[in-house]
Amino acid sequence: MIIVAISFYGSFLNARKKRACFIMWITSGLLWGFVDLVEGKFWRLTLDMVQVSFSIYGFLKWGQKNIAETNLKH
Repeated sequence: MIIVAISFYGSFLNARKKRACFIMWITSGLLWGFVDLVEGKFWRLTLDMVQVSFSIYGFLKWGQKNIAETNLKH
């Protein structure tokens, strides 16, 4: 399934320390959330949305870290 591939790619990017991993995880989480909503799996939907929230938080924090590191180098 495409959603699984997106999630795996996010893990691969994370292992390579690439911020884009969060975009992959947000995308796969939202897609899984849609699948769970359609199938009526509301507890699973809740899990997916919590994980999406953590991915958004990670994306924002990682960006702040990179900005702070760049400022320290100058």
